Amino acid sequence: MLADIKNDLMYLLNILEHIGKIRKYTEKINSPKEFYEINDQMNFNGTINLLANIGENVTKISDELKFEYNKIE
Repeated sequence: MLADIKNDLMYLLNILEHIGKIRKYTEKINSPKEFYEINDQMNFNGTINLLANIGENVTKISDELKFEYNKIE
């Protein structure tokens, strides 16, 4: 699918939702080892999946929006 400025809001909202879930999954974690082992790795695997989804959504954002807000890292 080609990037389309009309869909940017949807992609940005998805990214924000994924960030919120990652924060929830990691808020009580005190170490990388604990994060990896908690809930039989469910939080770890879920977070990895959400990060991948964020990456996919970023690639779908239109070049127009990226150009307009090029100062955001």
